[in-house]
Amino acid sequence: RMHFNPRRFSVWMLSGVWHGCLSWLVPNLVIGADSPGISPNFNKDWWIGSIVSFSLVLVCVDFRLWLVALNKLSPWTLLGLLSSPVLYLTTLIVFGHTYLGEWMQPQLAGVPLAVLKDAKAMAALFLAPLALAVDALIYMLILHICPSPLDEVRRTFKPSRVSPPLGGRTHAGAVDAAA
Repeated sequence: RMHFNPRRFSVWMLSGVWHGCLSWLVPNLVIGADSPGISPNFNKDWWIGSIVSFSLVLVCVDFRLWLVALNKLSPWTLLGLLSSPVLYLTTLIVFGHTYLGEWMQPQLAGVPLAVLKDAKAMAALFLAPLALAVDALIYMLILHICPSPLDEVRRTFKPSRVSPPLGGRTHAGAVDAAA
């Protein structure tokens, strides 16, 4: 109950709504396409906005996961967070620039490269994540106002060390039993 309770669930749900609004509204308002179009007349601007939106979802989710990670610079944490954009870019290339992608998803033919050439799309892709500073601020406030027991232990010791060194002193000043 300490790690999953109604308050924490509510915060995560509000965060999800915030990220969803940020990820959909910013590209939709900046690029301004109204519909995806129908075959064979697909609206390329709508699909550019769609790629930017999904890319922003990936950025929001990865940022939030990194923000709450216990060991933010751990190789495993970084590997997990870096693998999702690499796999996403691979998927975009396959769906947007190969015969297989054109066969499976003809709407995306050439769109990933068009995203890189579109100034509005690139502005939305790079400026919208700045709004995630709100998440970082709220997380830091919660961490300092009502820390969990693990957060208190992590504050007592060095940020890179959760347990005291062998033979060292604990945070209460007592000598470690292993000494």
